[in-house]
Amino acid sequence: MVPPLTSLFNLSFKTGIVFQEWKTAKLTIVHKKDDETVRGDYRLLSILSIPSKILESCVNDTIIDHVLNFNRL
Repeated sequence: MVPPLTSLFNLSFKTGIVFQEWKTAKLTIVHKKDDETVRGDYRLLSILSIPSKILESCVNDTIIDHVLNFNRL
């Protein structure tokens, strides 16, 4: 799984384009507490694709590393 994902991530970084399917979240409703008949006791949960989460984590790590290294100068 790693080599194909690496290729897709690198392509995304080069082109600046993220697959539309990776940006689409599936929404589900989750009961959070108390009475199930009260509408306010539910919350929306967005489910993103795993590749999208991995790509986001890679970008986040890169940005944090850049900021930390910039502050050392």
